[in-house]
Amino acid sequence: MGTPGRYHSLAVSLATSTGGRCLSFRYRLAPQNPFPAALLDALVCYLSLLYPPPGSFHEAVPASSIVFAGDSAGACLALALVQLLLFSQTARVHFHGRVVSLPLPSGSAVLSAGTDFTLALPSWKKFASNDIFFDTWSMLEPGYTPCAIWPTVPPRGHPYCEIGMMDHPLVAPLMAVNWRGAPPMWFAGGQERFADSAKVVAEQAARQGVSVRYEEYEAMPHDFPIMMLNWPWANTGDWPQSRKCLRNWVKACTSFGQGQKLQDVGAVLYTTDGEDRLLEVEELTGLTFAEVQRLIREKQAEWKAWTPQLASKSIL
Repeated sequence: MGTPGRYHSLAVSLATSTGGRCLSFRYRLAPQNPFPAALLDALVCYLSLLYPPPGSFHEAVPASSIVFAGDSAGACLALALVQLLLFSQTARVHFHGRVVSLPLPSGSAVLSAGTDFTLALPSWKKFASNDIFFDTWSMLEPGYTPCAIWPTVPPRGHPYCEIGMMDHPLVAPLMAVNWRGAPPMWFAGGQERFADSAKVVAEQAARQGVSVRYEEYEAMPHDFPIMMLNWPWANTGDWPQSRKCLRNWVKACTSFGQGQKLQDVGAVLYTTDGEDRLLEVEELTGLTFAEVQRLIREKQAEWKAWTPQLASKSIL
């Protein structure tokens, strides 16, 4: 859904507040361009910063000065790129006539990461009353008017990927088994339907020694600090929770870009009454990783290829 133009004001704000530069890029969208199109675009963008091709308007930017940031689907894509790079540390690729390595960035700072495409985790139902999402996706409803791009030919169960890929860690980073060696991570989100999918990544990474900060904002919906980018009438940027979250996002990006880890690692619940509570970052969901895998794969097995006559409504 997002475009560089829509996020221009946020990019300017992050660049101004951090004293750095912010690159927002257009990646190919589904359903016309399913996985791995968006991830490949993100990788090429990253490589273009590291190794500018001849005639570029910028000089090479070292990986130690690059922070991956994103919200919602963009946050999922940022985490998937970290996962791809983690397992490519010994790889070499050809890029504009050069053989180059794939170094890790200095950190990742993500907001309202939605990393579960099956909608299987408890927060999807638990926080329904707080959030902006309906129980079902309109394009998976019976009677959804077909068009040139949906349903696909042959039919797929999800606009982003084939059903069989919904548990792949480069599609759904919460399914990643190994985050060891990942750069520092900062997460923030509301008490929203995708909350558990972000928490699983945070707790799994923390269990494996990654420096992690997770911030949960009581009663806040998905993307609450920047909702006005998509819904100008929202005025959520004036909320105290939004101001705090954006300040901390800037702090994380600045620290990572300067080669520093966050001092206040762990997890915190920012409550509406100001009585903030520390949380155990390794136990945010109350689920074991094996339980997460089971829930995802059980729900995945219920998905069917979508046609106007066969909707997935019953699985949500």
